[in-house]
Amino acid sequence: MNSSLPKKILILLSSAGGGHVAISQAINQYLSLTPKKYQVEFLDVSPALASPLYRVVGEYFQEFHQKNWQSGNSPKAAKLLHQLNSPLVAPKIAKKLKSFSPDLVISTSPFSIEEFALATKTTNHPTPHIIVIADPFTIHHTWTTYKQADHYLVPTLKTKQILINRSIPATNISLSGLPLRLSVYKPQFTQSKARNLFSLSPKKLTIFIGGSGEGHGQIYKLVQKLITHPQVQSDCQLIIVTGKNKLLKTRLDKLIAKNPTIKTFGYTNQIDQLLIASDIIVGKPGPNILFESLMLGKLFIATSKPLSQEYGNYQYISQKKLGFVTHKTAQTIEVILNLINHQDKIKLFSPAIQSHRQKYLQTPQKTLSIINRFLK
Repeated sequence: MNSSLPKKILILLSSAGGGHVAISQAINQYLSLTPKKYQVEFLDVSPALASPLYRVVGEYFQEFHQKNWQSGNSPKAAKLLHQLNSPLVAPKIAKKLKSFSPDLVISTSPFSIEEFALATKTTNHPTPHIIVIADPFTIHHTWTTYKQADHYLVPTLKTKQILINRSIPATNISLSGLPLRLSVYKPQFTQSKARNLFSLSPKKLTIFIGGSGEGHGQIYKLVQKLITHPQVQSDCQLIIVTGKNKLLKTRLDKLIAKNPTIKTFGYTNQIDQLLIASDIIVGKPGPNILFESLMLGKLFIATSKPLSQEYGNYQYISQKKLGFVTHKTAQTIEVILNLINHQDKIKLFSPAIQSHRQKYLQTPQKTLSIINRFLK
């Protein structure tokens, strides 16, 4: 084999959750850090309807979503889910293995794990397999029914202990941190430069509202209430990100027409600049938006009822004093108004936020080191 050829890496992801896509893209960025050459391809293992269906269920049928998540969260139920999913996904993966012949496969979605194992049986193509756990605290059993992957990269010590408790060997687990885009580790923008980029006032308290690629988190109701409050109108400017939820953006644009202190964005590749421009981040604390906000030193206000896989994220914010947890719009507004009146309180959270940040500064290097171990 010609050792000078680029190593081929196949990343299995699911577009049904924006976090899986973001993690996959972050890993691809890390691979660009070294002089080594890699050929990276992505394979979306989710059905075409998965993303819009997830958006609707997560926003309007949260109780159904939680019951569905909980009913499948046991070793037996999770195994059954893989057995039902594998006939649909494994042939898709097998086809890609044959055409691409990767040197390494990385799974960032739980529904690509046993499915990959089945695909390798049909292709007779032994390939190292790394699983990157995308949830930091609450780990569904679909991640761990298959225990024979070559290695597991986990975001937190709690994740590592959960995997060990589920009989995955500790020697096969590395604490790497949650892979985030490179720009949050070494920001290229100052806050003033970021605000100038989006034509924002350099002095007003700036509140980012969003946090979900599908627009979850009762955003419309919160914005509707906020923009009628005179103190918000006079002292604040809002950045609202609706992700892929085009209907939500259309509704918001009508609601806030001709208001120069409010900027709305749909799906955007400028999230890091928008976070940098902000003082406070408000929204549903998915792993990526939560960890990116903290890496950038921002106070987080968690809103809405937690989806089951995010219970631990809410607890983490509260226990580590990284911000506020609010489950109702009225609570969220009360917290925001209190911070407007006492902006010095924002700085009180800085020590805890910086402590979190220091723990995970080496995530790109740790992730890359493990990947390279399996590409020698």
